[in-house]
Amino acid sequence: MPHLQLINKTSKEIDLGTWRLGANSRSLLLPANTMLAPNAKLIVPVSPEKLPLNTAAAITLTAPTGRVVATKGGAALPSLPSQSQPAAVA
Repeated sequence: MPHLQLINKTSKEIDLGTWRLGANSRSLLLPANTMLAPNAKLIVPVSPEKLPLNTAAAITLTAPTGRVVATKGGAALPSLPSQSQPAAVA
């Protein structure tokens, strides 16, 4: 199954609960209390029916506030530096 990899490159734990991954006007809500430890990785399995990850799709990472934190074409997002923004999605 296709997946996205979330990477926390910070020294602090990040709560990704209720953040959204989006592509092609579809989104995937991360479950509440999804914690990502410092310098850790989280694999998010993604069904193509729920979130298409073709190389032409822009992938977005959206905070619970509705603010788009990162957008990138394809299935990789850039590193993000602070506690309020998860470190990376690959």
